Amino acid sequence: MNTPWLASAVVSATLFACGGGSGDPGGSGVASSKRVVDLSASELQDLCAYFSSLKEQPEREVDCGGGSTTTVGINPEDVQAGIDECITDAPTNAACPLTVGQSEACIEAIEGRSDAELCSDGIEIPAECAPVFNQACS
Repeated sequence: MNTPWLASAVVSATLFACGGGSGDPGGSGVASSKRVVDLSASELQDLCAYFSSLKEQPEREVDCGGGSTTTVGINPEDVQAGIDECITDAPTNAACPLTVGQSEACIEAIEGRSDAELCSDGIEIPAECAPVFNQACS
């Protein structure tokens, strides 16, 4: 999985239940132990649609104080385009070990941030996202 896939998922459509690597389906309904590169077209559609479902709708501006704002969420009319982008940008390198559960855990951690966390200086990538940045997935 390349970083742009995650970014497009988070920014556009959200794009990731914390599967923890078991075979049980997470929030997307796809087995959490399944590698993203091994998903069928239907499973990838389900995963990307789940990512979208985590986004707040409609898009809104968060006032971070001092004249600074940040945009969160997605407008309903942009959801399908985000899903399509997520599908197009999904990782294809057979060596990429990223699983559905790891992807879901990452996106859930990002989307679970409060307005205050989104506005804070020095926002860090959640620990749940470490598998996303595997070199084989870029």
